[in-house]
Amino acid sequence: MENDYLHLTKEELLSKITQLEMEINDLQQLMGKVREHKHNYSEDFGLVVVAPIEGLVNELLINKEVFTEDEIRDIIESYKASMQMHGAYECLGWPVDIQLKRVKESMVPQIRKNAALYTSILQRKIEFNDKWLVGKLQMACDEATHLCENLANIEHFDYGAATPFSICTEIKKVFNDDRRASGYRGESSIYIDYLFGEFADLKVSMNEKGFRKYVLGNIIKNLHEHAFKEIDELELSHKIINKKFSWWTKFVVKLLPYSVRMRYMAMYKDVENFKIPEKRIRISIRPSQKDSQRVDIIIENNGKPFYGNIEKVFENGIGEGSGIGLYSAQQFLNAYNANITMFTNADNEYKVGFIINTPIL
Repeated sequence: MENDYLHLTKEELLSKITQLEMEINDLQQLMGKVREHKHNYSEDFGLVVVAPIEGLVNELLINKEVFTEDEIRDIIESYKASMQMHGAYECLGWPVDIQLKRVKESMVPQIRKNAALYTSILQRKIEFNDKWLVGKLQMACDEATHLCENLANIEHFDYGAATPFSICTEIKKVFNDDRRASGYRGESSIYIDYLFGEFADLKVSMNEKGFRKYVLGNIIKNLHEHAFKEIDELELSHKIINKKFSWWTKFVVKLLPYSVRMRYMAMYKDVENFKIPEKRIRISIRPSQKDSQRVDIIIENNGKPFYGNIEKVFENGIGEGSGIGLYSAQQFLNAYNANITMFTNADNEYKVGFIINTPIL
């Protein structure tokens, strides 16, 4: 019998175990790739699949007259399929072969079908109630082909061709965009010091879009989800409380009895005087100590200290969240002969940082 292992010689048994270990290792690598790239595509997936169809459904609820009967039917059917697809996309517990089959045979065709619906609706130049909806639909159409190609080849992922670009310009753009998006009362609450000096015009060669997404995107996500998480929550709660103290509320309070008015004013004074800790990031560049054709890009912050094992933060599945972000950053950089490490300095203002070591042009 083929599976009668009791009758195998020691050498035959060892051979079968070695073969099994190789198959398990290949499967683990495939699972890692699928998990990593599903994580990396999650933002694109939201832009292409979730945001536009939710926008159309909301528009349908308040502005039904602008759509044809066929469009209404297609919107509802696409919404149902998209929400099912979104749920399936987030499910990492299924066997990898089922995940791949669903991605290729169900998700990719549905994304293309959605894009065709968005294109036909855009061609009619409808005036929507939601002024952002046209932009959402257009962005979905623009990104759908690229997302479908990536998902169709998810297990054979390629970060893309390397091209020269100004790394300092890219870093400033990405961090400034995030700073504007993270502002408080319309202003930024993140202070960034760029210390590029003689390296301000530095060029590197890797995939620029990939560097923005897999490296800078995951570092910024780490900042908000870990380093600045407590400060962000403080900032949000203070913003909500402060809204209650509008000029109208203050006017009404003046009509209240003295004792009530004094209690209110004391509470208002506490809110006004409360100082939210500053969020600071410092980004600098220095020559590599080991190679004159490489540099170290140092991104450090004054957020909460890190007490975990810095040797393991770049391993797949390590961390409080999905455990994929920093692993993905490392995988991307390794593909272009670069690398990333983490350091801590609890006694310094900037307590935690990342060092990207990369070759330069």
